[in-house]
Amino acid sequence: MNSINESLNSINEPLNSINESLNSINEPLNSINEPLNSINEPLNSINEPLNSINEPLNSINEALNSIN
Repeated sequence: MNSINESLNSINEPLNSINESLNSINEPLNSINEPLNSINEPLNSINEPLNSINEPLNSINEALNSIN
């Protein structure tokens, strides 16, 4: 049983090291991403109704372009 545990530990230790490295990259990215999300969310709420106006206008524009 000990040999199984030692084998698993030998796999787990390098994975822990990789995970710690990835965490050290991810944490500063999260600190950048969080304020950007707070800007992006209200912009999405503006953009969504504008898209619903823009989509039918695009289809009118395409029809006019095909005549022109």
